[in-house]
This record gives sequence, structure tokens and C-alpha cells, in this order.
Amino acid sequence: MKRLPLGYFPFSAIGIVLLWTTVFGCRDIMTTNDPKETFLNTTVTLIVSLSPVNASALMPGQSAIITGTIHDTNHYSGVTVVSSTLTGLNASDFTILGNSIFHLQINAMDSATFQMRFTPLKLGYVSAILTVNADSNNISATDTMQYYVGVGSLSLRDTAINFGFVQTDSSLSKSLVITNTGLSPVRIHNMYYAGSDSGSFGYNVIPQLSCPFTLQPSGKFTFQLQFNPFSQGAHSTSLIIAADSLPAVFMYLTGIGANNGMALQPDPILFAYHDTNTSRTIAYDTLYDFNLDSRSY
Repeated sequence: MKRLPLGYFPFSAIGIVLLWTTVFGCRDIMTTNDPKETFLNTTVTLIVSLSPVNASALMPGQSAIITGTIHDTNHYSGVTVVSSTLTGLNASDFTILGNSIFHLQINAMDSATFQMRFTPLKLGYVSAILTVNADSNNISATDTMQYYVGVGSLSLRDTAINFGFVQTDSSLSKSLVITNTGLSPVRIHNMYYAGSDSGSFGYNVIPQLSCPFTLQPSGKFTFQLQFNPFSQGAHSTSLIIAADSLPAVFMYLTGIGANNGMALQPDPILFAYHDTNTSRTIAYDTLYDFNLDSRSY
């Protein structure tokens, strides 16, 4: 009896594979690069952001509306917000308006908004935590709210001052104006320099004020800042203004001490001087506090 070749037998190994792929498709024996096939394994990430609030202009019992935005960073899967909670020391000061957040549907790579009422019950520091929960794999997002209510607000015209190059036997002055932009007085109880180079910097307050003193709403005063370098090279310090019920305010000051043989050539970012002792021009990047010539002072 003549035997048929194995390839002719319909249920050979190859025949079984072909039959399986015809009936059930190839997804179980082949891999796919189609991102839509793997989106269920992609991490869903929610981000909550809240609009700013001028809490210093509020008094207890007054309200402000906060607009919140929830972002879905997943490329292939949307989510639905199923719940939200407010926790923390002053959670009762915040109320989510109506059903603006409940069952909020957010498409993939999209965002949706909701509203919240902020009604502080006291002056001073207020904080709470908002947690938003979605229906996708127990995904949640949080945002911490921190405000200073009705205690005034200190505003600086600048947050950093660069004096540039100053001869070691001379001094340079610059002005800094500080304003209370809140609706309540601010009591300033200390002003001081912090840093190893503090001895090269000084200040006068105009009008003449001694700590502690109170700055009324819309009130302002001027620092007359001085840089008097005690040695060559880069100098820096921080001016710190400490007020009751407010975070400390910082001003960063920098400058470079030069000797009498240096001809100064200022530039907005780069400063250079000509050293008459070596007939070399030294460039200094004051923005990054870096000697471009790699020469130590």
C-alpha cells in the first residue's frame, strides 16, 4: 500500500496550525505592535490643578471661587470621576459646587473643569487636601491647597539683584521697594542677611524703621542696598524679611569684588575686566557665578 506524504495529511502539524489561525485568528500565537491592543496595560494618570486665589484680600466669611482642572494623561483610555473628598485641617472652608465634579467624564488626553467655593473661617494659614477618584483601576489624584487669609502680602519689585563688578575700596547702592499688596496690615519682625559673604553687603531702610514695625495695606518702604566687597571675587548673600503669619521673603544679592588695577566693562550677563598686572581680560558669567577664564581670584 502506497503511503501518502506527510504534507498531504490535512491534520499534520502544519495543517493544525493553519486550521487554528483560520478559526481563532493569530492573536494568541503572534505579537502585535498595535498600541490599541495594549492600551489596557497603559497606566492612567490624573493631574489636578487649581486656579490661583488672592487669599490675602479675603476676610473670614468672604468667599472666592476656585476653578479646578482634571487632566487625563492616558493616550487611549478615558475616565469618569466617581468621587472626591476634602480632608485636612481646614477642609470645612472648601465646598465643591453642586455636582460639578461627580460623574465628570474625561476623554483620553483631555481635561474637564469643576468649581469649588473657598470661604475661610479665620485669619492666617489655611490648608486642605482635595482627592479625586476615578473609575479606572482605582486611579486618584490629589492637590494640596495652602493659603494665607487676610494677613496682607509682601510684594518685591525684584527677587534678585546683581551689583556687577565693584572695586574693593568702594561701595555701590541699589534700591529695592517692598509693598503690602494685601488688605490687612503686615507686621515685619526681622530683616537680616544670611550667608558667609554677608559682611560685604549692607542696607538702610527709607523711611527709617526699626523692627518690629507694621506695614499698612498699600504701604511701602525702600531698602537702600549696598555692596562693599571686602575681597576680590564673587560674593553673594540672601536678604530675608520675616513677617508674622507669612512665609519669609527672600532676596538674592550677588556681586564681584575687583582690585584697583581692573578696568571694568559691564555687560547685561557677562562682565569682564582687564587685569593690568597680567595684561589679560577676564570674563565672568554673573548669571551662573562662573569664571569663564577658569582663573581663581
